[in-house]
Amino acid sequence: MDGQLLEKNLKVNDLSPDWVHDKLKDRNKNIEDVFYTVKGTDGQLYLDFYKDKIQHPIDVE
Repeated sequence: MDGQLLEKNLKVNDLSPDWVHDKLKDRNKNIEDVFYTVKGTDGQLYLDFYKDKIQHPIDVE
């Protein structure tokens, strides 16, 4: 969230910082580019970037 890894949330979900960084690298992004990220119940990582210009985000899972 806000370009910061929330270590407690990673531990609760049994994820490593390396896993997150690998997912971002796949998208040619850095942690500093991320506004908000959530891991869905399907295991997919959903990312909202500062510069993606979403006007009205909708939470749908």
